[in-house]
Amino acid sequence: MPGPLLIRADASPTSGTGHVMRMVALAQAWRALGGMVVLAASELVPHARDRMRAAGAEIAPLGARAGTAPDAAETVRLANALGASWIAADGYAFDRTYLATLGQSGVRVLALDDHGHALDAPCDILLRPGAVVPTAGGVGSAARVVLAGPRYALLREEVAAALSRTDSPPPTRATRWLVAFGGTDPGNLSTRLWDALDLVCPGVHTRIVIGGGHPHRAALLDRARRPRSGAASVDVQVDVADIAAEMAGADLAISAAGGTSLELAALGVPSVLIVAADNQRAQADALAHAGAALVPDCRGSDLRTLVDVAADLADDAGRRREMARRGRELVDGRGAKRVATRLAAAEIALSAASPEDAQMLWAWANEPAARAASFSDTPIPWETHVAWLERRLADSTRTTWIASDRMGHAVGVVRLDPRPDGAMEISINLGREHRGVGVGKAVIRRATDRAAALGVTRLAARIKRTNAPSLAAFVAADYERAPGAGDDEVVELWGVLP
Repeated sequence: MPGPLLIRADASPTSGTGHVMRMVALAQAWRALGGMVVLAASELVPHARDRMRAAGAEIAPLGARAGTAPDAAETVRLANALGASWIAADGYAFDRTYLATLGQSGVRVLALDDHGHALDAPCDILLRPGAVVPTAGGVGSAARVVLAGPRYALLREEVAAALSRTDSPPPTRATRWLVAFGGTDPGNLSTRLWDALDLVCPGVHTRIVIGGGHPHRAALLDRARRPRSGAASVDVQVDVADIAAEMAGADLAISAAGGTSLELAALGVPSVLIVAADNQRAQADALAHAGAALVPDCRGSDLRTLVDVAADLADDAGRRREMARRGRELVDGRGAKRVATRLAAAEIALSAASPEDAQMLWAWANEPAARAASFSDTPIPWETHVAWLERRLADSTRTTWIASDRMGHAVGVVRLDPRPDGAMEISINLGREHRGVGVGKAVIRRATDRAAALGVTRLAARIKRTNAPSLAAFVAADYERAPGAGDDEVVELWGVLP
């Protein structure tokens, strides 16, 4: 079980709810690993507060203004009181100085960065889900590890769960539109877009979704209740309980290029995006570059350009089909698990196995679940095991690590073996009490990072196709299935190395 995760994020009518809402996804993933989550916030609108509590997080109000020295000091005190393993900071007020103060506390720091505001911050992990570069890397950053690209997009559980329901062919004409400019929509884009819809979109039904903290909520709801002749069909939904279902049911969407745009891409909803703030530019560019969204040049208060582009897209089923395919390829919905697994991996210690570990390793290897997952299910005699371990420890080309949790308890074994193609092959085995609780994925990720630090450039895993838990653990640890590799009984996966 990992230690506590302290999230530092705010949600207000002026800054929006996006920072807290994507941290909900990380909170869900951390809770799934068995860890405690606390949200520290100086501003928190009720909708964001309720969603975080529903994710299993506790709320700790802060008294200082966001991004100030007193804020950093208060956050550090809270982290130390909790015994936090990580602080995850998501907000544009959290600059290099602020993040450096958090890091000086001795607690590991994850910083979210949408547009380079924290690129030079000395943190442990810098997360840039909106960056065009779709791989891990640390070029140009002071962080120890940079996770860049939509594969690390933090999507909430309800969105990830809806992915399997979004593969039907698109209609000839898109008549069900979704408009989503964020929970608070600081620029009131919803009202401005509605004016444009009334001009050019007969025969289209549009649903505008807003949060309970939207400052123009009453006016929008009142407008939706009025009888209209010849105008666009529009209704307004507030604090939608299942936003994933709303997205999945839309033929196309008009959205700000914030976190919602990545959710739409994952669900295969063709989108027309507006860059509502400078910090959304990188994400908009990534989606446009991948062909998953359209980002027209839209300036001034008239949003007619957005609607015109959407109207053209509504009549082009082929283009919408291709955009949906590319969006799903770009954002697979597993980003929150990947990030949480990397955080949990930091708590795993690896030490070289020794002959004194023979009894423990033999017991682990002969557990029924271990034999069933192995390529040979025959029980291993003690004498055979001792001879195998002796040969292995004497072979300098092979590595055997004992993995221990943050309490110092041995949880499993990791083996690295050379392959004829020059890569190293990784395999793990856990003790019975550590199976099925999220430990495996953290061990895999820790071993992958350790191997990379030792100079390994290619790391592969071969897993029985019927071994669903192991396959899921490697995928959560940032491994990808190798196209065409393996056979009817074996799946081959390759690790994403730092």
